[in-house]
Amino acid sequence: MTSAEPSLTLAVGSLILGLAASLLWTVTRFLIVAAHHGSQALLFSAGGRRIKHIEMRPGRSEIVVEGDASFFALLGGFLGPSLFGLLGATMLAHRLSPETVLWTAFILLAIVFFQTKNPFGLVITAIYGTLLFVLARNGSAGVRALSAYSLVWFLLLGSVIHTVLYSVAGKDAADLRKATMIPTSLWRAIWWLASMAALIYGGGVLFGLIDPVFRRAPG
Repeated sequence: MTSAEPSLTLAVGSLILGLAASLLWTVTRFLIVAAHHGSQALLFSAGGRRIKHIEMRPGRSEIVVEGDASFFALLGGFLGPSLFGLLGATMLAHRLSPETVLWTAFILLAIVFFQTKNPFGLVITAIYGTLLFVLARNGSAGVRALSAYSLVWFLLLGSVIHTVLYSVAGKDAADLRKATMIPTSLWRAIWWLASMAALIYGGGVLFGLIDPVFRRAPG
């Protein structure tokens, strides 16, 4: 399924909604947390680690695996929301339909849901998943487009907020310092710079100002 060329109205309108979702951080931040742990789950699995469970709580969230944490999974947690946002922006730039983007997000969130064990995490991921399902299945073309673009904007914006607010207190930087002897402040700086770069690049793609990588040359 393909999508038509996005309009400036769509890009601006979805940016406004993405900013609005960021302002409702207390409610919406768990989608970014799900992306954080979802990316770690994929990297842990790719590295041969078995995931025991994911826990999402209002105060603290974590992913529990068998064995030692892998370097790439620790590094990729705070990069996850940005990477998922860039994936969505690239899919839209390649004229994949907004419906496809929404279904992809639903499937990725379902993976997190089935790895989550605590009641709060199950409820919050179920709410997000139900919303994505309804939008993907029943939304009009305009609603799907606005929802998909807004979701991508929120992943890009939320990644920056998530990194600024939680990378200091989180365990990922401390575990990376133990594994590499590189100071936690440097890892936090890397995450912040990467999330800002992803926001600028992804925003440019959504506005049609940047030609995304991997675009197929016209035949």
